[in-house]
Amino acid sequence: MDRDFTITLIGKGGKFSTLINKELDFATHPYEVCIQEMVFTPGSWGNVRSKANWFIVYDKKVKRSKTLYVSPRQYHSASDLLYEINSALAVEYTATCDMFYYYDRKMPNSEIVFPQPEGKSDLFFATQTLYKRRFRKRAHVDKTPIKETLGMTDRPEIIEYGGGKDMTLVIQFCQELAILLGVVMSLNLPVPAIVPGWSVVVKDVNLLRNNLMMMWIYGDFIVTTMIGSTRDQLLKIVPIVDDTKSILHSVFYMQDFIAVQRRKIQCFKIWIQEGPASTSVLPIDEEVILVLYFRPIE
Repeated sequence: MDRDFTITLIGKGGKFSTLINKELDFATHPYEVCIQEMVFTPGSWGNVRSKANWFIVYDKKVKRSKTLYVSPRQYHSASDLLYEINSALAVEYTATCDMFYYYDRKMPNSEIVFPQPEGKSDLFFATQTLYKRRFRKRAHVDKTPIKETLGMTDRPEIIEYGGGKDMTLVIQFCQELAILLGVVMSLNLPVPAIVPGWSVVVKDVNLLRNNLMMMWIYGDFIVTTMIGSTRDQLLKIVPIVDDTKSILHSVFYMQDFIAVQRRKIQCFKIWIQEGPASTSVLPIDEEVILVLYFRPIE
C-alpha cells in the first residue's frame, strides 16, 4: 500500500457502496483521509424534501395558525406543486378557502384556471365548481373557473393566491418552498408571509432553482467526530453554489482530514444528507463521483 494514494468512488443516489479490487490494511499504520474532488449534478436531488416541505397558515378569522405539509418528492411543474398545496389547504380549511390559481387581473378577459397536473384526479377541481360565488371579489363575477388541460395555450402567465369565500389565510412558506415558488430569489433572504392578492409571474417559478444550501457527506470507514452534541462519521460539508443542471466539478483546496478506522477495508460506503438533523439520505437520482485522498498519520 502506497504512503499517499487516492481512491475514486462512483455511485448513484444519496447512499452507495464501492468495492475496490484489493483490501487495504489500515490496521498496521494509522491513516487519515479527505475528499479531494467531487463531481455531481446540482438539482439532481428532490426539490421538495423531508423537513423542507412545510408552510405555516394563519387564519385571520379565528386568529389561529397551523403548519401544513406537501409530500416530499420531485415536482416537475408549477401546477404539480400548486395542486398539492391547494389540496393541503382544502383538507384543513375546506374547498372554499384561499388557493393558488392562474389569473391575470390586468387582462379583462383573463380566465381563472385551476392547476391540474397530468395524471391527477379532477375530483378536486369539481368541488371548486360547486362554489360559484367564491370569486365575488373579482371584477368579472360571473366568470367560471376552468380546469387546466394538457397543452393549454390560453392559460394566464400569472399565478395568484386568494379567492377565498369567507376567510383570509396568510401563508409563510419554508425557505426551500419559497425559493421554488418565487416568493424569494435567494436562500439568504428572509421569507415574507403572503396574503390574498399576492401574485407571481409563472416564469419566476422555477422548480430547478437550487434550494439546498449544503450537502453533508458521511463515510463508514472513518472514525466518528463531534457534530454539535453528537458524534458521527462526517467526511465533509459541501456548500452548493450552483442552481443549474450543469455538472459541477469541485476541487477542494482546503482539505479537512479525518482519521480512518484501524481495520482492513475493501468496501467503502458513502451517504449524503441535507444536514445532521436529517433522518434520511438526500434523494439524488444521478451519479456522484468522489476522489478520496489518503495519507499516513506520522
